[in-house]
Formats: sequence, C-alpha cells, structure tokens
Amino acid sequence: MIGDANHMTLLIVGAGGLGREVAATALALGNWNEIAFVDDNATEPVNGLSIWGDVADLSTAEGHYEVMIAIGNPS
Repeated sequence: MIGDANHMTLLIVGAGGLGREVAATALALGNWNEIAFVDDNATEPVNGLSIWGDVADLSTAEGHYEVMIAIGNPS
C-alpha cells in the first residue's frame, strides 16, 4: 500500500534528473518521514530512495501522501 496516515510521505513522479534534484531539496528540508519515486521506467533505487511503482499505481493508491511532479524536458 502506498502511503500511511501516521507519517508524511512524499512521492516524486519522475526519477530522472529533475526528480533527483527535487529529492535532494526535499531531503535537505527534512519535512517528510519518507521520500520515494514513482516512475514508469525506473526499477532500482535512485540515490538510495525506493521506486514505489509506476504512475498508474497512483490511481489505486490508498493512504495519505504528498505528490510532487518532477518530469521535465531540458531541451
């Protein structure tokens, strides 16, 4: 199950460069007990943070969490 009502979780959509930057900022802020990625292509942890599934999993997720969209096109 994604999320837990007893602690604040941040899910970052996109585990690419922008997602890694968002994660670094979120870690520095220290406002979340858990930070993880949701990404259609990544399967291995990124910078020590878990991949919780793909974007479609968000539509059936239960619990409480915050979502940050971090998908960019640098061109």
